[in-house]
Amino acid sequence: MNQLDGVYGDGSTSSPSTGSVQNQVDTSGSGSGMSALKATQEYQQHAGTAYNNLDTELASFLQYLAGNQSVDRDALSQVINNTNSQLAQLGSAAYTRDGEVKVHQILVSALTNALKIVGNSNVNANAVAVEINRLTDQFLYNLVGVDYPAAEGISGASTGSSSAAQKAISVALSEQGKPYVYGAEGPYAFDCSGLTQYAAASAGAQIPRTAAQQYQQLPKVNSADIQPGDLIFPAAEFNNGSPGHVMMYIGNGQCIEAPHTGATVRVVNLPNSFAASRWT
Repeated sequence: MNQLDGVYGDGSTSSPSTGSVQNQVDTSGSGSGMSALKATQEYQQHAGTAYNNLDTELASFLQYLAGNQSVDRDALSQVINNTNSQLAQLGSAAYTRDGEVKVHQILVSALTNALKIVGNSNVNANAVAVEINRLTDQFLYNLVGVDYPAAEGISGASTGSSSAAQKAISVALSEQGKPYVYGAEGPYAFDCSGLTQYAAASAGAQIPRTAAQQYQQLPKVNSADIQPGDLIFPAAEFNNGSPGHVMMYIGNGQCIEAPHTGATVRVVNLPNSFAASRWT
């Protein structure tokens, strides 16, 4: 975990300057009574949304970390509860620069503890650092009543993708560890296009069955414009427009796939060269 601490840094994120409230609150915590009152009122007005959104995103990320592993769900729930408790103690002090850094530190601690519980040694530390920064920014934006700008989360619950895409990604991620079986359409085993079709169906979309059909019959997407949920067809298996493999983009340069016989559903890096289509 010391390696993760080094990656996470000092909390320098892209959070807003916390609006007019921060400008009226002394960063030493000794602002005037009127400034303190305004900060408290602002906090009370927006805290509910900020905490609800953070809980949703944090729970989704912890589910992503756990994958198909059997973990202590009560322990993971406790991580979320402890995080909320620490943030609540910070209160409207989050509007100060020192408070922003403290929010970041609280989330670093939360994710570090979650990684210990999950025991997932395959998680990329840099990707986790990106997610911590994103969660910090989202919380701080929400605390001043501002919607967080569209951005991709590692868990796939991305504000930059449609709700249907988010649902499909969540379902696909929950199938990690299940075996690849040629022709299988779930829920106990999948082939590559069976997984993408199953995930899309969970979001209420009916898409073609095979990888080739999914590429040929769905709208094409420029590789520079892909969004979470899009279907990715690696160039190595493109076969002149009749691809033999498909995966689903989940954001942050990663995809989920049912790869081949002898392997299981897994998260992999986005191929260097690929074609793409969109079903949402």
